[in-house]
Amino acid sequence: MKNPSSLTALVLGGGGSRGAIEVGLYRALVELGIGIDLIVSSSIGAVNGALIAAGLSPAELEDSWKALRTRDVVGSRWRYLRLLTGASSVFGNHPLRRLLHRWLPVRSFRELRIPLVIVGTDLETAETAVLTKGDLIDAILASTALPGLFPPVRWRGRRLVDGGLSNNMPIDLAVERGAGRVIGMLCHCAKGLPPRANLVSILGQSFSLAINARFRCDMRLYEPQVKLHILEPCIEPNLELLDFDHAWTLIEPAYQYALRELQQQFSKAPEAVAESA
Repeated sequence: MKNPSSLTALVLGGGGSRGAIEVGLYRALVELGIGIDLIVSSSIGAVNGALIAAGLSPAELEDSWKALRTRDVVGSRWRYLRLLTGASSVFGNHPLRRLLHRWLPVRSFRELRIPLVIVGTDLETAETAVLTKGDLIDAILASTALPGLFPPVRWRGRRLVDGGLSNNMPIDLAVERGAGRVIGMLCHCAKGLPPRANLVSILGQSFSLAINARFRCDMRLYEPQVKLHILEPCIEPNLELLDFDHAWTLIEPAYQYALRELQQQFSKAPEAVAESA
């Protein structure tokens, strides 16, 4: 049995379509032989985290993202008309539920090969909801329910929305569970809005500004306690939040960046790979 202080946690946060970046990180980790003992995830990271925890290989995860299209996540563009009927969100979550049923080989947390924590946000109290048991697909839908775009999800008497609102890079939860090393990669960097900003791009930028403040605080708090390897790439193109048609183009540059950075960081501590293997 491993010493708890040697546990390696993979932290996967939000970023919409830019969650494809995390696929590149996963590929680099496997290639370098860096084992993962725990996954803590939020928003789109909950999708990737569940697939990794279920045992998908980097190639299988990459193939899934390459086949992914925006309509698989949001359905028809005419879903905007939902707002005229008094709906609570622009899109429903039925298309994403169907996609997860196709992608995931398991349906509950207990079937996963790697322990997984999924983060949601209580819509009434703003508290972080920590999901570790029960229906896996419902947990993912709750963690990815960005307010205004997707509906809240009922979870044991609570209405939950996107986990990124309260804890997008949940380093604290990884540390609380005994991780001595935490690895992750941001999906966004502070590049501002595109020249022609629309509703979705403004929501995405606002979301990024809000979650970065919490992340910076956690980095300062936990750096003295654990080994943090949180990568912060600025990878083109700067996709809109829901542009899943082109998300796969981020995988290769993310992989190259992660491979280079992790090789450099772990070379300074050669025992790191041996401990995590």
